Amino acid sequence: MIIIFLYNFGPLKVGVTFNESINKSLVKELPSYYSHVATDDESANVDHMCHIDSWDLDAYQSEKEDVIIWNDNRVSIKTERNIRIEAEYSDHLNCHLSVFEGNDYWENNDRMRYWEFSQRISLYPRLIKNNLILIHCATIVVDGKAHVFLGPSGAGKTTIALKAQEADYKVLSDDTCLLRWTDDQVTALSVPYISKSGIVGGPGEYEVKAIYILEQDKESAVGLLQKKYFARAFQERIYEGQFWSHIFGLNTDVAKKILSFTLFVTRKYKPLIFYNSYESNLTEYIK
Repeated sequence: MIIIFLYNFGPLKVGVTFNESINKSLVKELPSYYSHVATDDESANVDHMCHIDSWDLDAYQSEKEDVIIWNDNRVSIKTERNIRIEAEYSDHLNCHLSVFEGNDYWENNDRMRYWEFSQRISLYPRLIKNNLILIHCATIVVDGKAHVFLGPSGAGKTTIALKAQEADYKVLSDDTCLLRWTDDQVTALSVPYISKSGIVGGPGEYEVKAIYILEQDKESAVGLLQKKYFARAFQERIYEGQFWSHIFGLNTDVAKKILSFTLFVTRKYKPLIFYNSYESNLTEYIK
């Protein structure tokens, strides 16, 4: 198989190959979803390979709930979201994928999400090995430092991003970003996902100055949380960032690294909560 598509995912260069038996229109369509991060620079080494062995249409009936089986270097995922994935990882963490797409999803033309999910599954062990974590958040940059706002859907992440744009702050994401950690530092990077608001973060890596749990309120304010609530909310957003990162089990190296990172962040950062009102001026609170 020949690499026919290269793209950048945060700091990683990813190569994608397709089995010759895959429908040619799909081979053309799928990479188009990451055309904004595609690269033809072959001068540097490829960090990760994703081999798509098959992508079958109308070949899956959704489960009523997710069924996930992890066995050594293989994972089988049968979801309620109209997609089934069989993944196998090599000793070097490159991945072979077989994707089975259904026709009973409640939204039409959702293949872009299937593509993104397939790439998350392919990359996640690689990300963890490189101390990179996907997390569900809005991330803005003020004076060269990143401020991360964690919250479930509806918490106001997009509102934060739009307010940041009004304040001429840089926006890395209003939905998902990458956090990378070393022995004493956490940095933030954007990912290829295009959110519903159309925001896509640009290049760059920024030291994280503060992490906030986001909550809607009538008046804006910044306060302190108990560390246990901060840690729980932080870890919940990590799991949301991966969709079903519990596919890797509680006793795997992936899960252990997530727990270790949560402990590191809880010790390093103040457990802040940001009460956000629609009328507030972000510059009054985030500097």
